[in-house]
Amino acid sequence: MTVTQFSPGTAEKLRHYVYWLRDPRDGAVFYVGKGEGNRVFHHVKCLEADAADDEETEKEQRIRAITSAGLAVQHHIVRHNLNEDEALLLEAVLIDALPSLGIPLTNLMEGHGTGKHGLASPEELEALYAAKELLIPDGLNVIFINVNVQFRKAGEDLLEHAQAAWKINLDNARKVNMVVVHAGGLVRGCYVPDMDAWRKLREQFPSDKLKQYQPEPGCMPWIPARKKYFPRLDKDLPDRLGFLGKDADPAEAGEYYLRAVPERYTQSKGAPILYYKG
Repeated sequence: MTVTQFSPGTAEKLRHYVYWLRDPRDGAVFYVGKGEGNRVFHHVKCLEADAADDEETEKEQRIRAITSAGLAVQHHIVRHNLNEDEALLLEAVLIDALPSLGIPLTNLMEGHGTGKHGLASPEELEALYAAKELLIPDGLNVIFINVNVQFRKAGEDLLEHAQAAWKINLDNARKVNMVVVHAGGLVRGCYVPDMDAWRKLREQFPSDKLKQYQPEPGCMPWIPARKKYFPRLDKDLPDRLGFLGKDADPAEAGEYYLRAVPERYTQSKGAPILYYKG
């Protein structure tokens, strides 16, 4: 018998739990989560109720491919009868550990507390705890981008990855002087406006009306997340933006690179982006 919903008594006795979803076609785990009650079944049921659209996540695309093949997503409870803190910790450990073992996940967000307490080499820990704390000078507007989940993907250029695509307020974004990319509690990249790239795109695509995205003087250009602007993207992503940046001058970047990122620059309620007005 396939269970697609827990009975009330079972749901209560499970308390908090951690689960993963597996693809029956190859047996691969592709998503890790935590929850209570019937949360484990939520992903499939929500997708069944909605029609496919262009903004589906990798997880949603995987589930839809499984069900389209006439198969069912395999639900597994990894550990139950936990309190919330225990569930948060176990979820974070699995999200951190499985990709390092060659099991890629479709999770968009890192586990709770992963930033400074997750998977790290001795060298990274030494860098983190010996690093000077990052300090943003007055008057500098910065967007912080957290790439913890994706940072360990081998062979991917950090700037290329971090440029797009983000849900962000354009009015705030166009006033930003610098983008700081961080992972594992340390600054990994520091980018300033690339006005040459901005001019080249406007010349290359004169009919695209990019003038409406003109940044303020000294600020970062942010433009629609379209594949023709950002080749790393698989498709155009409506309502998302990307930035045109370049590595900061080494003398300037030295004040930021591999500095420890304090919590006041990272507390964004789980979102990967935080806007900081200097």
